[in-house]
Amino acid sequence: MHYFIRRIIFTIVLIILIQILAVAQVKRGDWLIKKFKNADTILLVSHALVEGSTDSQVDISGKIVPYPKLLINKRPNKEIIKEQIMLRGEIVDSLLKILIRPYFDSVIQQGCMLAHHAIFIIKNDKVSFINIAFNCGSYETSKDLEKMEPFDKQKWADLESLFKQLGFKYGF
Repeated sequence: MHYFIRRIIFTIVLIILIQILAVAQVKRGDWLIKKFKNADTILLVSHALVEGSTDSQVDISGKIVPYPKLLINKRPNKEIIKEQIMLRGEIVDSLLKILIRPYFDSVIQQGCMLAHHAIFIIKNDKVSFINIAFNCGSYETSKDLEKMEPFDKQKWADLESLFKQLGFKYGF
């Protein structure tokens, strides 16, 4: 009988702890929700390879040619952008739902960085970004977004699906 009661108590405590952790992860995402909701502009873009890529390009003489920067004068580099959509309303909510979802499965972060997609969050003259390499399972962020939760398999799949649903073709 004592064994049965201990099992029930253990199960109840475990369920409560799981719920507390899930709520804590969502609350940790409140800062990101605020950043998105206060933004003047939110852009999803596809772009050419940029500085920081793990691939290299060489010219005819065999000299390494540097990739362009993601930001020029603290603004998105328009020269590299292939496709772009300004997000509003429900699409912003869908993106936020993906980004703040607590991770439950294995976190994916691989060694290469061949980003062809980015999310720009613009407020006044401040640009925050998430530069995304779907083919490598890696991303980099501006300093103010470094505390984002890591991307797990489901987050990667949902994010890629959102880009494709919005009509992005480049980089896939």
